[in-house]
Amino acid sequence: MKKIILSLAVVLILIYIYGPFPKVIGYKNGHWIAYTQYCSDYCPGYGNSLSSYKKYGSIGYLGVKDENECEQISGRSRFDMAFGKRFIGCFPK
Repeated sequence: MKKIILSLAVVLILIYIYGPFPKVIGYKNGHWIAYTQYCSDYCPGYGNSLSSYKKYGSIGYLGVKDENECEQISGRSRFDMAFGKRFIGCFPK
Protein backbone atom coordinates (compact mmCIF):
# COMPACT_ATOMS: atom_id res chain seq x y z
CA MET A 1 0.00 0.00 0.00
CA LYS A 2 2.86 2.39 0.79
CA LYS A 3 4.38 1.76 -2.67
CA ILE A 4 1.08 2.63 -4.34
CA ILE A 5 0.73 5.87 -2.37
CA LEU A 6 4.36 6.80 -3.03
CA SER A 7 3.95 6.07 -6.75
CA LEU A 8 0.80 8.17 -6.90
CA ALA A 9 2.58 11.04 -5.13
CA VAL A 10 5.46 10.90 -7.64
CA VAL A 11 3.02 10.94 -10.56
CA LEU A 12 1.14 13.92 -9.13
CA ILE A 13 4.40 15.83 -8.61
CA LEU A 14 5.46 15.14 -12.20
CA ILE A 15 2.07 16.26 -13.49
CA TYR A 16 2.42 19.49 -11.50
CA ILE A 17 5.91 20.16 -12.85
CA TYR A 18 5.34 19.18 -16.49
CA GLY A 19 1.56 19.32 -16.69
CA PRO A 20 -0.90 21.63 -18.39
CA PHE A 21 -0.69 25.39 -18.29
CA PRO A 22 -1.34 28.02 -17.10
CA LYS A 23 0.84 27.02 -14.17
CA VAL A 24 -0.49 28.55 -10.92
CA ILE A 25 2.35 29.91 -8.81
CA GLY A 26 0.69 32.02 -6.12
CA TYR A 27 -2.26 33.93 -4.70
CA LYS A 28 -2.48 37.70 -4.18
CA ASN A 29 -5.28 40.26 -3.78
CA GLY A 30 -7.92 37.53 -3.93
CA HIS A 31 -6.77 36.15 -7.29
CA TRP A 32 -4.54 33.29 -8.41
CA ILE A 33 -1.26 34.25 -10.08
CA ALA A 34 0.05 32.08 -12.89
CA TYR A 35 2.46 31.95 -15.79
CA THR A 36 0.42 33.26 -18.74
CA GLN A 37 1.12 33.92 -22.37
CA TYR A 38 -0.87 35.75 -24.98
CA CYS A 39 -0.60 35.79 -28.73
CA SER A 40 -2.66 37.95 -31.05
CA ASP A 41 -1.13 37.16 -34.42
CA TYR A 42 2.11 35.33 -35.23
CA CYS A 43 3.43 33.28 -32.30
CA PRO A 44 6.86 31.74 -32.92
CA GLY A 45 7.93 29.13 -30.43
CA TYR A 46 4.80 29.21 -28.34
CA GLY A 47 3.85 25.94 -26.80
CA ASN A 48 2.45 24.26 -23.76
CA SER A 49 5.68 23.89 -21.82
CA LEU A 50 7.36 25.61 -18.89
CA SER A 51 10.31 26.67 -21.07
CA SER A 52 7.92 28.34 -23.54
CA TYR A 53 6.15 30.20 -20.74
CA LYS A 54 9.44 31.33 -19.23
CA LYS A 55 10.67 32.62 -22.60
CA TYR A 56 7.49 34.18 -24.01
CA GLY A 57 5.15 34.44 -21.07
CA SER A 58 4.67 36.62 -18.06
CA ILE A 59 3.19 36.32 -14.62
CA GLY A 60 -0.42 37.48 -14.43
CA TYR A 61 -3.64 37.26 -12.47
CA LEU A 62 -6.13 34.58 -13.54
CA GLY A 63 -9.78 35.42 -14.07
CA VAL A 64 -9.53 39.22 -14.26
CA LYS A 65 -12.01 40.24 -16.95
CA ASP A 66 -11.41 43.94 -17.58
CA GLU A 67 -9.38 47.06 -16.80
CA ASN A 68 -11.69 48.19 -13.97
CA GLU A 69 -11.36 44.88 -12.11
CA CYS A 70 -7.59 45.05 -12.58
CA GLU A 71 -7.46 48.53 -11.05
CA GLN A 72 -9.52 47.35 -8.06
CA ILE A 73 -6.87 44.78 -7.16
CA SER A 74 -3.99 47.23 -7.80
CA GLY A 75 -2.84 45.43 -10.92
CA ARG A 76 -1.31 46.68 -14.15
CA SER A 77 -3.51 46.24 -17.24
CA ARG A 78 -2.06 45.08 -20.54
CA PHE A 79 -3.62 45.67 -23.94
CA ASP A 80 -3.25 44.22 -27.42
CA MET A 81 -2.93 47.08 -29.87
CA ALA A 82 -2.60 44.94 -33.02
CA PHE A 83 -6.34 44.90 -33.74
CA GLY A 84 -7.52 47.86 -31.69
CA LYS A 85 -7.18 48.38 -27.94
CA ARG A 86 -8.22 45.04 -26.40
CA PHE A 87 -7.70 44.06 -22.75
CA ILE A 88 -5.55 40.91 -22.56
CA GLY A 89 -4.67 40.61 -18.90
CA CYS A 90 -3.84 41.99 -15.50
CA PHE A 91 -0.38 41.74 -14.01
CA PRO A 92 1.05 42.37 -10.53
CA LYS A 93 2.85 45.70 -10.15
